[in-house]
Amino acid sequence: MGFGPGFGPGFAGAGDPPALAGLAEALYNRVLAVTSCSWWPLRMPQGTPLPAGVYQRISDAPTHTHGNVVDLRPRRFQLTVYSNTYDSGLAIARQVVAALAGTRGEWSGWDVSCMLADTAEDIDPDDRGLYRQRVDLMLSSKAP
Repeated sequence: MGFGPGFGPGFAGAGDPPALAGLAEALYNRVLAVTSCSWWPLRMPQGTPLPAGVYQRISDAPTHTHGNVVDLRPRRFQLTVYSNTYDSGLAIARQVVAALAGTRGEWSGWDVSCMLADTAEDIDPDDRGLYRQRVDLMLSSKAP
């Protein structure tokens, strides 16, 4: 399907270095390749055909060892799928986990050493009756 306008700021974060936007875009492209829905940064516009998803960067804290910052850095990204039925949303969340969990290698110049599906959870339907499944992805990587 595609992604909504404003891709970079949603995943990478406003003001982040351009290289981080490259890592976020590589992750986004991998998600898009295994799902059949549109993805939007932070919020989905009203009237978006379902199923659809939103994405955001949750954390990007440096790792310290013996008082020094190390190159390998954990990053958490969160994907939330909205759907009209529980089963369709769950299927998309499972596709993402199956395709990405355990992947490693070079992503747009980044050395990705580990990708884990840290959390996969169902969320109660919201006041619009939409079902939601959330997946947190933990990515350990070194900058180019």
